[in-house]
Amino acid sequence: MKKTVTINLGGIVFHIDEDACNKLELYLKQIQSGITDESERKEIMSDIEVRLAEICRERMGNTRQVVTIEDIHYAISIMGTPEDINNEQPGKEETQQNTTFSRGKRLYRDPDHRVLGGVGSGIGAYFGIDPVIIRILLVLTFFAFGPLLYIVLWIAMPEAKTTAQKLEMRGEAVNVENISKNIKDEYTKVKSSISKNSTWDEIANVFKQIFTVAFHILGVIFKVAFSILGVIIIIAGLFLLLGFTDVFVFGGWQTGLSGITDFISMFMNPDLINLLIIGLFLIVGIPIVMILLFIIRKLAGLNKPIKLVSSVLSIAWFAGIAIIIYLAISQSRNYKSWGTSTEITQLDSLGTKTLVLNGNQVKYPEDNVVCCDDHLRWIVRNDEDFRGIFVVPEISVIYTEDSISYIKTEKLARGKNKTTASKNAIFPYPVSLSTDSVLQINPGLLIEKGNRFYFNRIKVKIFLSEGQSIYFSPECSDYITNADNIEDLYEYEMAGKTWVMTKDGLKQIK
Repeated sequence: MKKTVTINLGGIVFHIDEDACNKLELYLKQIQSGITDESERKEIMSDIEVRLAEICRERMGNTRQVVTIEDIHYAISIMGTPEDINNEQPGKEETQQNTTFSRGKRLYRDPDHRVLGGVGSGIGAYFGIDPVIIRILLVLTFFAFGPLLYIVLWIAMPEAKTTAQKLEMRGEAVNVENISKNIKDEYTKVKSSISKNSTWDEIANVFKQIFTVAFHILGVIFKVAFSILGVIIIIAGLFLLLGFTDVFVFGGWQTGLSGITDFISMFMNPDLINLLIIGLFLIVGIPIVMILLFIIRKLAGLNKPIKLVSSVLSIAWFAGIAIIIYLAISQSRNYKSWGTSTEITQLDSLGTKTLVLNGNQVKYPEDNVVCCDDHLRWIVRNDEDFRGIFVVPEISVIYTEDSISYIKTEKLARGKNKTTASKNAIFPYPVSLSTDSVLQINPGLLIEKGNRFYFNRIKVKIFLSEGQSIYFSPECSDYITNADNIEDLYEYEMAGKTWVMTKDGLKQIK
């Protein structure tokens, strides 16, 4: 039966036989006594202990729990004797097997020669090539997979933090001799760098003092400019906040934005408009208040905001967002589906006569047109006050193989479902021949304020049989949206001309 003790070796707890512990303690003391430089001693001993712990853990595996004297002898045979650390003595020649022992190279990030994360220098050390080559390859692949590959390698490759890991990165044996040599080399490089850069440090200090004074002056100028600008922003913000409050809280829209509520009520429930105004006020007004408070706080020299005020304003702003989202979802449900109502008008009385397409062109002064959409073909009219939305028809001329020409009028609208949308699509828009050959186009449909607008559209499709002629009056240029022709003219260029239908499209009669 042997007595065991518990030790902490290299940050790892081991159960070790008493004789093995004594041997290990003696080994470490002999190594420590051989290190004369106190600045290097702590780091060398720390790395040696870490390496010894790795060797013991690898040798024990998962089957044993106690370190024996044989494990310590094995570790010493790998690490080398205490005399190896004094490798600067002349005439000393290495003859032990442990100086050639190596676990092979391992891939680490090199923190000592890094530009960003040490990936390129680590790969260069592993393969024994200049890290500049690796960096050039990464730069060449920057616009392809280079950045992603670098990030993946940065995450996957561990950093070589200890001396033992740096030796493994270069494929050198991790023993007492190399650990000591590596640390001494690093200290030598640091001391040499300090001595070489002492002159440059003095020059750098002069420039540092110059830049410090310059930045101090710029800081004072910036503070004065910020104070002046802050006062201007506060005054402008207060006026903006007061104007916004007047418009949305005290009813200023009735004079400043005439008809805005009438327009909005055509798309949503009028009872919810006040809730919409509250939501908009919170979303737009609160950021203005927070900006003003931030500037006032900075001018007053207060660094910390008042938590209660910030919390209340934040909650109110998110409440405004919630209100708008609720209104958007609840009201958009009324426009989910499209519905269509169709009317067919036969042109059997036309015969061989030319169909004349007349229209009453509606003129809108630019200051009265709020919105005009060429695709949906609807216009918002705003004369002295808001009147409503004017829906303009879309006219198409299409070839048909039927012997008799006809007109197909499609009226479209949106609704909560297909049935509701189809009902909304039933609205008056008559299409008929004013004489036996003249088709008078109604200029459109005015949906007056107070009524719901369901994104109504009017499509008038004129199907002409082969050989049927048609004349577009100049007033119809705004209505024609689709009329294929072999002359390769735009639709608006076809007005004022007579055309005949062929299988390939309309052909101009000159």
